[in-house]
Amino acid sequence: MVAIFGLGIWVAIAALAAALVSATQVITKEVVVPWRKKVAGNTVACLRCSGLTGTAFQIAPKRWVTASHLLREKPATSAQGIEPELKIGDSWVSASLVYRDESLDLAVLAVQTEWPWSAKVSWSLPEQGSVVDVTGYTWGGQRPDGRDRDVRVTQQYTIQGPPEDTLIVLTGAVPPAGFSGSPVTDTASGRVLAVLQSTFSSGNKDGHGPPSIDQVHAIPLACIPTQHRP
Repeated sequence: MVAIFGLGIWVAIAALAAALVSATQVITKEVVVPWRKKVAGNTVACLRCSGLTGTAFQIAPKRWVTASHLLREKPATSAQGIEPELKIGDSWVSASLVYRDESLDLAVLAVQTEWPWSAKVSWSLPEQGSVVDVTGYTWGGQRPDGRDRDVRVTQQYTIQGPPEDTLIVLTGAVPPAGFSGSPVTDTASGRVLAVLQSTFSSGNKDGHGPPSIDQVHAIPLACIPTQHRP
C-alpha cells in the first residue's frame, strides 16, 4: 500500500525530521546549555562602592546589572568615593549609573572597558521548582602580600513560588557575603533570569512552631525597562 500510494517518501521525511529534532535536543542539552552556564559564570565581576562589596554581571557589551543597595551614598566620615568600581580582569575600573530602582533593589551600570563575556538572558519568569545556579564573588582570605583574595563561588538553589513579577524566592544555603548582585541562572536553559537581592529568615528559631527557613530573594531581569535591555 505504501508503494501504491507513494507514502514511502513521506515516511522517510518524517523519520528524518524526528531524527533532526532529537539531534537538536541532544546538542542543546549537551553542548549549548553547558556553554551558556559557563558564560554566565564568566560574566560576573567583583563590585565595590563606599566600603560595600558585592557582585555585578554583564548582560550586554559594557552594560552590567547589580543590586541597588550596594550603591549606597558616601558616608560623611569616609574618604571613599561613591562611584562604583568593577574588577574586570585584573583591573578595577569605574562604572557609571545608568538606571536605578531602589524599591526593587535593581541597578544597571555602564563601563568603558571591554569584557568578552555577556550572559544569555531570559526576560520570562521561571517555573516553580526550577533549579538555578547563583555565581558571585566572596572574600577568600588574604594573599601572601596582604591583599584581599576575591573568590568566585557557585551555589545551587530551588525556586519556590510561584514566582511573582517583581520577586523570585529561592531556597538553599545562605549565600556568602558579597553575593548580592549575582546572576541567577536557570540550569535547564543556561539563561540568566534574575539578580540576587537578599536573604530573609522566616519561622521560629526557638524550637516552637514552624522551623526557620532561609529564603534567598531575587529580582527578575524582566523588571529592567526595555530601553536599558540589550
